[in-house]
Order: sequence, then C-alpha cells, then structure tokens
Amino acid sequence: MEKISVLLVDDHPTFLQLAASYLAKQEGLVVVGTIDKGAAALKQTGELKPDLVLVDLTLPDVSGLKLLSELRAAFPSLAIIALTMHSEISYREAALAAGADRFITKSNMITRLLPAIRELQAAAAPLSAGWKQRLIDE
Repeated sequence: MEKISVLLVDDHPTFLQLAASYLAKQEGLVVVGTIDKGAAALKQTGELKPDLVLVDLTLPDVSGLKLLSELRAAFPSLAIIALTMHSEISYREAALAAGADRFITKSNMITRLLPAIRELQAAAAPLSAGWKQRLIDE
C-alpha cells in the first residue's frame, strides 16, 4: 500500500500534537507537517505536496472555509477533509461547498477519519488526475 502523506492545519497545539501522533501510528499514513495558521497552509501545501490536508474550520488568521476554497482552487486534485469541532449541518454544507471532500467532527475522529481516508484513497486509485471524487460523510 502506498503511503498517504498528510498535512494538518489546526490552531490548537494540543490537538495538532495528538492528531499527528494518532495518524503517525496508522499503517500507510505519514504526517508531513502541522500548521497552526491558515495563511501558511497554502504555501506549505505547495512545498510539501501532501496527498491529504486536514483543515479545521476555526483558524485565527483566516476562515477555514476560505482556506478550503483556496486549497481547492490551487490544488484541484488534492484530498481535503474538514476536521472540526463544529457539528452543525450549516458548517457541513459550507465546508463541502467550499471544496472539502469529507466533513468529520473531531468528536468522531477516531471512528470516522481512517475510513474516510481509505475511501478517498480507494476512489483516487482509478483516477489519473488524483483524488477528485467527492464523497459525503453521512
């Protein structure tokens, strides 16, 4: 299985550390970076070229929704998962409309994140341009 490189974007240092540690222990995943500001995420995505970016919707310097749309515009085949504490349907709809492939609440991270990553990986396998297929986390 090819390793999936992951970039985490979240303003909470403890969550970044815990999420990076959790993901690093998972087979087939490698965390290539953690970023606590949205403005740096676009640049780091271009430099690190991850397969997947996990984006919090609440960032101190830029709206997570704005970052999602900027990432989608700059990197159309990039897999993007909104990983946030916000569980309201309005956040889910806005994140998916802005360009997220999946929407997962932090409270469901342990049970839903890995299956979502594996589904995106499987969906990308037959696509020559990368991880483009949209899947919605119900």
